[in-house]
Amino acid sequence: MTTEDEVEEYCCAFIQLYREEARYLDRTAPWIERVGLAYVKQRVVEDEPGRKALYARFIESQKYAQIDPWAERAAHEVQRCEFTPLKQVV
Repeated sequence: MTTEDEVEEYCCAFIQLYREEARYLDRTAPWIERVGLAYVKQRVVEDEPGRKALYARFIESQKYAQIDPWAERAAHEVQRCEFTPLKQVV
């Protein structure tokens, strides 16, 4: 991987594979242990057409379900106290 777009493709393909194949409420690490890292590598790294298809499905899914919480916060005035450290570290 050499560009930000390539990193995004690989990451999104991994997330989509996980979304499609993991059990409900399954965390990524136990899912990888169950299916095997070699399987994930084969599907995401070695299978370029498969990776591109997973990426396309992820991007399509995000058109309907993605809410950016940071964009919502940036659009409104933020209370200064939210950024006050809990403790001063010296």
